[in-house]
Amino acid sequence: MKSIPEKNLKNKTVKLLREVAPKPLERLPMRPFEVAWNDIENSLRITMPHFKSMKEAMIWTRRIQSS
Repeated sequence: MKSIPEKNLKNKTVKLLREVAPKPLERLPMRPFEVAWNDIENSLRITMPHFKSMKEAMIWTRRIQSS
């Protein structure tokens, strides 16, 4: 595995990606927005929320960020 200084990583990202994957990256097939959005809404409907309220989620998020 090759180590790369941070400055080189920032300045030479495209070149480094070509070294790792010389072929152009294939594009992922895109679904229409309406279809994708419906899937997201259905997933949200059938899953249980991790927190009981928005306030509880915000308290948890702020506690994690301040650590």
